Amino acid sequence: MKYLVLSCWLICSGIVLGCSPSRPTQTLRISNVNIVDVEGKQIVRNQDIVIANGRIAEIIDHVAGRNGGTGSVIDASGAYAIAGLYDAHTHMDTASRQELMLPEIYETPVSASEIDDDLVPYMAYGVTGILVFNGNDDILAARRRAQEIGKFAPRILSAGLILDGPSSHNPLHLKIETPDEGVAAVKDAEAKGYDFIKTYHLESVEVRNAIIASAGELGLPAMGHLPPSMSFDEAIVPGFDNVAHAEEITRLWDGEDRQYLTHAIELMAQYEVSLTPQLVGYREITEEISDIDAKLAGLDWDLTPPFPRAYATPPFNGYVEDFGGDDMRGRAAAYFGRIADVMDRLTLEAHQAGVMLLAGTDAGNPTMLPGQGLYRELALLKDAGLDGFDALAAATINVAILFGETEDRGMIAEGKVADIVLFGANPVEKDKLERSDVVAVIKDGFLFDRARIAGEVARVSASYDAREARYLEEALRRRALKTERED
Repeated sequence: MKYLVLSCWLICSGIVLGCSPSRPTQTLRISNVNIVDVEGKQIVRNQDIVIANGRIAEIIDHVAGRNGGTGSVIDASGAYAIAGLYDAHTHMDTASRQELMLPEIYETPVSASEIDDDLVPYMAYGVTGILVFNGNDDILAARRRAQEIGKFAPRILSAGLILDGPSSHNPLHLKIETPDEGVAAVKDAEAKGYDFIKTYHLESVEVRNAIIASAGELGLPAMGHLPPSMSFDEAIVPGFDNVAHAEEITRLWDGEDRQYLTHAIELMAQYEVSLTPQLVGYREITEEISDIDAKLAGLDWDLTPPFPRAYATPPFNGYVEDFGGDDMRGRAAAYFGRIADVMDRLTLEAHQAGVMLLAGTDAGNPTMLPGQGLYRELALLKDAGLDGFDALAAATINVAILFGETEDRGMIAEGKVADIVLFGANPVEKDKLERSDVVAVIKDGFLFDRARIAGEVARVSASYDAREARYLEEALRRRALKTERED
C-alpha cells in the first residue's frame, strides 16, 4: 500500500524537505485519506484534506485524477487521519529537576539542545502536543523553541511552579501558606505566560479555593492532586478542572464501598471536573517488579531518553530496588496490580457517568516514557471498557475542550490548525498502536514524512546513547566513592 507518494515535480518543496523557517504558504493536499471523527464516532472515508497557511482550508470527497493544484500532494490511500495527539500529563527534565530526581547521575546541567532532543519521541509517535506539569524558565524557553515552524517538537502547554502546602519538602514546589500568597502565585504564573495551574498537597481549604478562584478569573485551568488532608467534598469543587491521577481517588478506596466511589464520580460529573486516569503508571510498575528484564526488552529503547533509561534500569530503578527482591516481588506486584484494577473500574464508571477523560502518562517520571507511553495508555483505556473513539477523544478533542480551544484544535475540520497524524492502521480498531503505524505527522501545516521522522529518530538515538554512557559512568563513580566513605 502506498501512503506518501510526493509528486516528482515537487521534490524541492520546502514543505517536504523541512527547510523553511517560516509558516508554509504552499498548499498541501492529503489525498484519499480516511478521517477519524471522534465526536461523530465515525470514519469518513476517501477524503481530500487541503492545508494552507498552517490550517485546514478544505475537506472534500476524493475524486480520482483530481488536479492537486500548485501544492504538494500526499497519496494517503488506505491511511487514517486523526487530529494530532496530546499527552495530557508529562514532566520535562531540566537542570533543577534532574538534580533532584537522580542526584547520582547529575553531572552538568542538561542543555537546551538536550531538552529539545528529549521531545523528539513525542513527535515520532504522532504526539503533537503535551501538557507539562513542572513549569520553570527552561520549559518556557523550550516552549518558545517548539513554536518555530519546522521544529520537530510538540506544542507545549505548561503549568507554572507547582503550588504546594507549607510542609512540603520538595524544593521545586512553591509553598503557599495564605490565600493572598496563593492568589499572588496564580497572577505571577499568568503574567509569565504559563497555560494552567497545578495544585499539589495544599493544606488549607481556604487557600486552595482562593487559588482555584483566581485561576478561573484569569482563564487558567486549575489541575492537579487531591490533598490527602481534604475530603472529596472539600477537594472536588466548582472551578477545579482536572484530577491529575485516578489514584488520587482510589488510594483511599478499598474496592468494596460503592458509596465512596459513587460519591467521587458524582462530584466530578456535577462540577464538570475532568479526570486523567494515568492507568499506565501502575501497570508499568507491576510489570517492572515482576520481571524487569522482560520489561526492558519490550521498550522502544531508541526513543527512550537518557534519564528515563536510568529511571528504568537497576540499580537506579527504585521500584525494583525496593520491591524486586525474592521476598517482596510477588506481594508487591499483587498490591500494585490490585490498585491498577481498581483504577480501571473507576475510569469506566466515571466515563459512563459523563466525566470527561484525558489521556496522560506522567512521562518524565520513573517508568513513564514519552510517546510510547501514550499508546499504552490508549490501549489501557480500551481495556478498561472505552470504545476506540472515546479513547482517542481523550487524547484529542477533550484536551481542546478543557483549554477552550475547540475553535482551533482537537479535530480535523475546516478552519482548524493543521495538526494531523496519518496512521497506516485504523487507530480506532487496533488494540495497541505502534510507532511503525505512523505514516506522517503534520504540525502547524508542516509535513514530517517517514524519512524525516526516521532521520530525527536516528539522530537523537545516537545522542541518547552517548548521554546515557556519560551519566552512568558518573553515577557508578559516585556510588563507588560513597561506598568507600561508608566503609
